[in-house]
Amino acid sequence: MRRLFVGLTAVSVLAAATACGSSDDSGGSDGSGSSGGTTEVEVGLIPIVDVAPLYLGQKKGFFEKQGLKLSFSSAQGGAAIVPGVVSGQFEFGLSNIGLGNH
Repeated sequence: MRRLFVGLTAVSVLAAATACGSSDDSGGSDGSGSSGGTTEVEVGLIPIVDVAPLYLGQKKGFFEKQGLKLSFSSAQGGAAIVPGVVSGQFEFGLSNIGLGNH
């Protein structure tokens, strides 16, 4: 169930990025004005099975079909990913939820 949740969250976040990016009618940085451009998205993630839907979606062309080109950067954990998102190194970051003994 957790994997499904993480996968759906990742897909919905990236779909939202596509929707936000597609509202700009001014064209891409190349000045072509074409709405069929590709948006490059840098994703920080940790190498765990929970992020497999991103790799599968990329392999199957789901993101490309929506005008997204994903680049994955592996990080040591959420402690490294969160500052990367805040600083703009990554547009999105995916990590796991640590449930310690409280």
